[in-house]
Amino acid sequence: MYCYNCAVVSKTNKRKNNEDNFLINSVFAPPDHGDQMHEAEGNLSERLIAAVADGMGGEEAGEVASFTAMEALNKQFEDVSRSSDTDSKLLCNAIEKAQEGIRGHIDSEPNHLGMGSTIVAAVFFGNKVYYTGMGDSRIYLMRRGKLTLLTKDHTEGQMLIDSGIMSKEMADKHPGSNRLTRFLGMYAEDMLFEVPPCCDLRIREGDTFLLCSDGVSAVLAHNELSELLLKENGVKSTAEKIVDAALKKGGTDNTTALVIRIGARGNSLLKRLCMGMRRLGR
Repeated sequence: MYCYNCAVVSKTNKRKNNEDNFLINSVFAPPDHGDQMHEAEGNLSERLIAAVADGMGGEEAGEVASFTAMEALNKQFEDVSRSSDTDSKLLCNAIEKAQEGIRGHIDSEPNHLGMGSTIVAAVFFGNKVYYTGMGDSRIYLMRRGKLTLLTKDHTEGQMLIDSGIMSKEMADKHPGSNRLTRFLGMYAEDMLFEVPPCCDLRIREGDTFLLCSDGVSAVLAHNELSELLLKENGVKSTAEKIVDAALKKGGTDNTTALVIRIGARGNSLLKRLCMGMRRLGR
């Protein structure tokens, strides 16, 4: 059975409030939080639930939105033994519950009108990972030295690229390129709320996953992230270095990096230990 090590680092940077939030199994930050760090490890005979959310909306509404999203996701997976749904269905249901929670809060707190949140979420179980997302937070996979972006941004810029109207270079310079086209809390009358499809992937030993807010991805280029993820560091150190690199490069947003590294199966680990003992005996 695969094992995992994971860590998240979240920093407010120059912002007064930290509108980012995260989930690692049942651990997430309260709405009124500052810088955060959390680590976890285990094996995938039990589920690992990981997520990052980036809230938006003034008057402290952004952190409420991201907190509400993480709370709904956690609640959906609190006791999955009672559900016959697949992990894919559970994840989609959790996104819908997060939407309902944020819209319900807006209805009860009119001064929070306009609040919303991006979200990326992944469920690791056995030898597979199920993932989805809304907005411009991202999930990356580093496998065998190659970094791949697993999610697609829901932004006007990406929509222009997908439609063939603009190249990526042109879209990046477009004034509305970063405007979100899909997010938690969006108004039904403006656009139909629809949960993106849940994708799945067979995991492999040595895989490293990065879930991050745009405080990371909007600042660090693909090759810069790849270089940081390739270095032989622990997951906590890797997450710290990614966040610090984004801030050092001039990032001004809340910045969150959640790193998950998939370890060897039990028998592979035993073989490595035996090989190490043989080398010591030489």
